[in-house]
Amino acid sequence: MRSNMDPQTATEPQHSADISANTHEHWLDFFMRATKPETLVRMARSAVNKNAGNVQAIIAIRVAEDIRENQLINDGYTSLDFDYADQC
Repeated sequence: MRSNMDPQTATEPQHSADISANTHEHWLDFFMRATKPETLVRMARSAVNKNAGNVQAIIAIRVAEDIRENQLINDGYTSLDFDYADQC
């Protein structure tokens, strides 16, 4: 069976999907599933943990999280709701 691994680096090859993870548009699309502050905070924490070594992705995650937070605040949640979710 032939492997897709790069023999030079012994890692899986990079795909365009990996690159898109560095954009806030990718993460905003992902975070649109969050309809409550608690869900958004949990999703963002998980995304940051999974991308711990990728600074560009972490920046994109934080930008998308802020955008989605503002959307949820416009929908009726308050910044206190997010403060509470951050403490859980």
